Amino acid sequence: MAAVPPSRSTGTGVNFVDPSDPLPPSSPFEEDGSNDAAPSTRTTHQVSPQPPYIQMGPTSPNPHFVLAPATLEDMPLLGPICIPTFHQYPLLTKIFPWTPSVRKWCSASNRRDFLEDPHVHFIKVVDTSVDGDSNTAEGRSQEKIVAYAQWYGPNYDAVAAEKKEGGDQEVPWPTEEGGQELLALFFGGAHERHMKIMGHRPHCFLHVICTLPEYQGRGIGSLLVQWGCDQADREGVEAFLVAALPAISLYKRFGFESVEAETLPEGYIRTYMVRPRKEVAEGV
Repeated sequence: MAAVPPSRSTGTGVNFVDPSDPLPPSSPFEEDGSNDAAPSTRTTHQVSPQPPYIQMGPTSPNPHFVLAPATLEDMPLLGPICIPTFHQYPLLTKIFPWTPSVRKWCSASNRRDFLEDPHVHFIKVVDTSVDGDSNTAEGRSQEKIVAYAQWYGPNYDAVAAEKKEGGDQEVPWPTEEGGQELLALFFGGAHERHMKIMGHRPHCFLHVICTLPEYQGRGIGSLLVQWGCDQADREGVEAFLVAALPAISLYKRFGFESVEAETLPEGYIRTYMVRPRKEVAEGV
C-alpha cells in the first residue's frame, strides 16, 4: 500500500484536549470588547518577535494565559507540544516517533502550511508568568508556548482542497522511519471521511489542537476550541473535527455532534464530529 503523505487538509484525530477543561464564559475576543482582534483572514502570517497578543478577560481561567496568532518563528516550536500527548497512544507512538527526521518533517510541514495555505490559522496560548526560552530542543523563544491549535476556514472546502493539493506540494515523510501502511491508513482514511461528510459545504476545520500535559485541565484547550467556533458563528458555517476518544465530551459541550467513528490498529478510536451552523443575524 502506497504511503499517503500527511495532508494539510486532513482531519486525523490528533485533537487532544482535556475533557475536564472548564469552558470560557464567552469568547476570549469578546471579553475585552475587541471583536476585531479575531483574525478572519491571513492575520496569522504576521512575522514578528513581538506578536500582537489578544488579552483574555478577568474571568478567564488564568490572566497570565494569552491567546495570539502564531508567527513563522513559532513553527519549529509546535511539534514538541504535541508529542507528549501523542505518545499516550501506542498507535501514534509508532506513527510519530520523535526522531530527528520526524522533528525536521514536523517543522517543515508547519512552515509550509503557514506560508502557502491561505486558509490556515495557527493560534497559540502563551503563559506570560513563565520566562521564555521554551522548547529549546527545536528552537529558542522568549515566551513559553503551552498550547496551540491549527484551524482552517472559515470557508474551507474539503473536496476543493484535495483537488488543489498534489504530491509535489507535500513535505515528504521520512521514509527511513517506516510505518508507511499505518501512515496511509491514519491520514488517507481520515481525509476520505472528511470529504464524504462535509463535501463542498463551507466550514471551519480543527486540524490539530494540543496542550502541554502540565497545563491540561486549566481551560486552555477550551479557549482554542472557542476561537474556531466563534469564526464559524460569525460566518454562519459549520465546524468539523476528528476527535480522540477522551476529548469527545468536551467537544460536545461546544455543540459538536458525533457523526461517525472508527477503530484503528492498537485500539485507537477516532470520532468524526460536526457542529451545526448558526444563523447570522442581519447587520452582523
